[in-house]
Amino acid sequence: SLQLCIASRYIEGISILAFCLINNKKIRPTILISIYTTVSSLILLSIFHLDIFPVCYIEVSGMTVFKTASEYIIMLILAAGILKLLQIRNKLQPPVWSLLALSFALSILCSLSFTLYTDVYEKAGMVGHILKLFSFYLIYKALVQVNLLNPYQELKRSQNMYRNFLKLLPEAVIVHS
Repeated sequence: SLQLCIASRYIEGISILAFCLINNKKIRPTILISIYTTVSSLILLSIFHLDIFPVCYIEVSGMTVFKTASEYIIMLILAAGILKLLQIRNKLQPPVWSLLALSFALSILCSLSFTLYTDVYEKAGMVGHILKLFSFYLIYKALVQVNLLNPYQELKRSQNMYRNFLKLLPEAVIVHS
């Protein structure tokens, strides 16, 4: 399970950094889906069939050096994402920028928490998962609620203002001949 966790965290970190690097550039969804499908398939194949993905936990000694080093590498990738996010903040709506920055920071704290525990049942691991949950929630708030839902609410508000404006206009005079 830790191998899947580390693999997913690498995908998350690289995805966050890639989002910041290619912000406002058009990418065909088929290309994106192909990339994620290929990477995910190769990771699953390396873990379950080829058995070449590095071990993350050994029953006798606990977390491996690979697992701990990976958490630090993921923190660096996320920090690079925050730095890039600072560079593109003028291209993002202020609530989106702040929610994403906070999400990335929580994800870094999550990785830090995952480096502190030696057993999968320790409280530091639970804290890391809770931080990850809040991090994903903030990404949801930034990308779904602010970017998708708010524009529709703004459109609805504009429609209501237009309807109210039309109600204020005097009735048209119909001339019968």
